[in-house]
Amino acid sequence: MAKQLMTEAGYKNGVGFPELELFVTYKKGTLTYNYCEHILSQINRNLNVRIKIKHISKEKRRVLIRKGKIKIWKTGWTADYPNPEAYLGVFYSKNKGENNGVWNFNNFKNPTFDALYERSILERNTAKKLQIQQQCDQLLMDQAAILPLFTEDIFMVVNIRARDFEVNQSGIIDFSRMYIKNVSSK
Repeated sequence: MAKQLMTEAGYKNGVGFPELELFVTYKKGTLTYNYCEHILSQINRNLNVRIKIKHISKEKRRVLIRKGKIKIWKTGWTADYPNPEAYLGVFYSKNKGENNGVWNFNNFKNPTFDALYERSILERNTAKKLQIQQQCDQLLMDQAAILPLFTEDIFMVVNIRARDFEVNQSGIIDFSRMYIKNVSSK
């Protein structure tokens, strides 16, 4: 689909498409920096789009994002609980300011999304709420508000006595099924 959209925009095989910058707060050689290089290499190989990495401090990046001066940056979000609202709230345009627990750091503004998000918050019927939240999610994908890349970069050291220790896709540990069992030498 990306190739089709590039062609429709007049950049068949990426020819004539301007070079872009990806702002990253990690230094060259770090795992995250290397991961970014790998993703950009795939984009270049598949779309012939050149994106160079530009190192920047978190504070400077924050200022440039607020001013709308940068187009692409690497960021991450880990929700504090596994609920669609925890992920969708970061795109709600009325969530502003760093003192807000759910800051719209993407500067995403879409009145349709905002209206759907507000409806989802007020909806009491769980099935209807999830349906509205799925519409919000689809709108984010259709608008290409983000390029979601999911990574497992959490390292844990677990005591050998811990049993049924599992981490779900959101990085949440379900302690209700975990238990401790002594290790025997037999």
